[in-house]
Amino acid sequence: MLTKFVFLQLNLQKKVTHVIVIGGVDYRLQGEIEEKTVSKPKQHCVTKTSAVKKLKFFLRNLMDLNLDNSTLNFHWSDKEVYWASFSHKSKQETSEHLFYKGFLNGRGARQGNRCLVRVKKDDCGEKTYWRRHFRIIDLMHQITDLFNKSVLNEDYLKVITPHLAQIDNVSSFNKICTWNGVKEFGREEFVVVEEYLDEMLDELIYDNDYSNLSALLEALSHFSFIAMREELLFCNFHGEIRNSKECYVTCSTVHSKKQEFQDWGDKGIAGITNFFTQHKCNKWCRKIWSSTDNKTIEELEKMNKYHC
Repeated sequence: MLTKFVFLQLNLQKKVTHVIVIGGVDYRLQGEIEEKTVSKPKQHCVTKTSAVKKLKFFLRNLMDLNLDNSTLNFHWSDKEVYWASFSHKSKQETSEHLFYKGFLNGRGARQGNRCLVRVKKDDCGEKTYWRRHFRIIDLMHQITDLFNKSVLNEDYLKVITPHLAQIDNVSSFNKICTWNGVKEFGREEFVVVEEYLDEMLDELIYDNDYSNLSALLEALSHFSFIAMREELLFCNFHGEIRNSKECYVTCSTVHSKKQEFQDWGDKGIAGITNFFTQHKCNKWCRKIWSSTDNKTIEELEKMNKYHC
């Protein structure tokens, strides 16, 4: 892809503004001009600031420009090894995370597929930071599996499993454009890579009678609250139906009574209350109660021993 670069210099009130236009987006570098009197009268010299030096560095390394960020290799499965490449500009953000669209590169059937890269927003996402994230994912797997067994009676809903990867190469734009809403990656930065879901398919009728995906996923949220003894609620599920027998889901929000999951958009009791204020129980919710047998109760007891 051919990228167009336009460089302008504007002199306004003793400030130098360098404008770099890349793909229709402009990145501005501003630097103060310091005036120093030299031996000859009425002559001045200009001391360039760090912003100008960054522009010089950018121009010197124009041929070696890295447009994308990339990770080191990580194992997707026993037979699949990938590394992810993604843009310098995030597509979506929450209070805790930035989300980037990227691609999988490497060895395996998913090579060339789109992926979603989750990044810690403000600070460096070290490996230890993501531990609780993966513990929540593990709990989500347990709840979904139990919902499949006790309510659906088949292994229909599958939770998308994320993968931890370390940053390798950093985009040149991330290095020089951090004030323009661009993430500045640390040396030991880790990110989470997962499959990219297309737009949620709300209404799709087919043989197994899951005619309304949104209603089914709301019932899963309701079930999660019951499974966690009304201490924790998984909500804002998104799903993608890939064939008549499987639906892959991911969850973006977790609310808890103690409000201890800020990186999941946790609004505490207010978030739980808001969900049930808008929620209308459907046939899948009603089936939760009719299918709760002794075996299910035993599994719920085991699950509640899990400590986040």
